[in-house]
Amino acid sequence: MSSELTKASFSELVEVTDYVANGSFASLKENVTYLDQNGYAVLVRLVDHNAGWKGEHVYVGKSAYEFLRKSSLLAGDVVVANVGANAGSVFRVPKLSRPATLGPNAVRVRPKHEASLTKDFLYYYLASPVGQEKLQSIITGSAQPKFNKTALRGLNIEIPDVGVQKKVASFMMSVDDRITLLRETNTTLEAIAQALFKSWFVDFDPVTPRCKASPPKAWMKPPPPCSPTASKSRSWGLCRRGGLCIRYMTWQHLSMAQRTRRLNQTLKGEAYRSSKLLN
Repeated sequence: MSSELTKASFSELVEVTDYVANGSFASLKENVTYLDQNGYAVLVRLVDHNAGWKGEHVYVGKSAYEFLRKSSLLAGDVVVANVGANAGSVFRVPKLSRPATLGPNAVRVRPKHEASLTKDFLYYYLASPVGQEKLQSIITGSAQPKFNKTALRGLNIEIPDVGVQKKVASFMMSVDDRITLLRETNTTLEAIAQALFKSWFVDFDPVTPRCKASPPKAWMKPPPPCSPTASKSRSWGLCRRGGLCIRYMTWQHLSMAQRTRRLNQTLKGEAYRSSKLLN
């Protein structure tokens, strides 16, 4: 296994195609009709990737999919946006529930021989600072940035041995999986926090299954001081960060707006006398 880099032109290693490779604009207009739903195949666009593949897709019928056979897509294919402000953005096609074909303003790049260049390494190479610098070097135009297939094929790239490619891709994929897991965990925790806040401070759900409409007697008693320094002001029912020293009867007479405002002030660490909570 060698760690030396091999220089080669993009056209030697990669097959490059796009939407317009299937025919002229006139023939595309005649043979391809976009559908909002119930299509045979997904028309893959950069906006689908940006939406996490959870937004509304655009579809084409079976005859249109067959007409666009030169730009059909498989799971794992690498796509590069080549028109607009996001020219140079790289993404991979996920496993979708139906066939997929490439939409306009993007190019599909697929290794010609996996023995020389793996699909995984090609993606991470183009998404890396080195690959992005090369893509930016062929982008022209200021009002409408873009690059064409010819310029992309003419790029020279440096790649390591296939064994090194697989190791690099495997490491990067494990990092991506970890990032995805952390994002999903964060989304779950945010949903739990919002549900708890709504339950406690908006709906005022009972804290135990045995709670009745009337407040438990324990809630009517003065709460313990939030800190040793709060004991002197306990008769005022101070509200401090670290503990809510508000008598239940005072709290239940507040309007919803007053409760929300005072709760926010409490969480910021401010203190208020019980008499002020009714203002």
